Amino acid sequence: MIITIALLAFAVFGRSLFGEFLFDDPAISDDEDSLTRPLFTRPVELQRRQRALTTLAYRIAYQISGRRFLPFTFHAMNLAVHAANVVLVYVVLLPLLGPERATMAAAIFAFHPLQASSVCYISALAGMLATLHTLLGLAEFQLGGWHLALAVVSQYFAWRSKPDALFYTPLYLIYGFLLART
Repeated sequence: MIITIALLAFAVFGRSLFGEFLFDDPAISDDEDSLTRPLFTRPVELQRRQRALTTLAYRIAYQISGRRFLPFTFHAMNLAVHAANVVLVYVVLLPLLGPERATMAAAIFAFHPLQASSVCYISALAGMLATLHTLLGLAEFQLGGWHLALAVVSQYFAWRSKPDALFYTPLYLIYGFLLART
């Protein structure tokens, strides 16, 4: 069922694949130099260093596009990350809510209109990657044991995707409390 919801998210937001770069998205394509030279070779790239995984994702999309700025490839990456987040929302909420409610929560997450800006704007990839890594961390956290180390690594990756993800860290305490109550 959850795979169906993820596929439906592709259907709902699939039109974005054929869109152009929007609003602040052109700033990514205007900085072709940072996507083609070795990583972090200039000291002025503090912003790029803070969002190292986001920059890496942009580089991957650029390479897949044949070293061109094809909006389709960048939009496809956003859509794939969103679909992965939908599945992870289900995985994280399943032990707390049960299958029916977790599916409903994942569907709301998948189709809510507030997701449109995250999925349709290339520049919103940083927040979606931070969410992806935080959800991965929470999924590892629920397994316990050595998986806790993977949760820490995953949260570090969230922070390297978007520094604001540091504020997602208390979710682990809340999630742990809620898991203990079930």
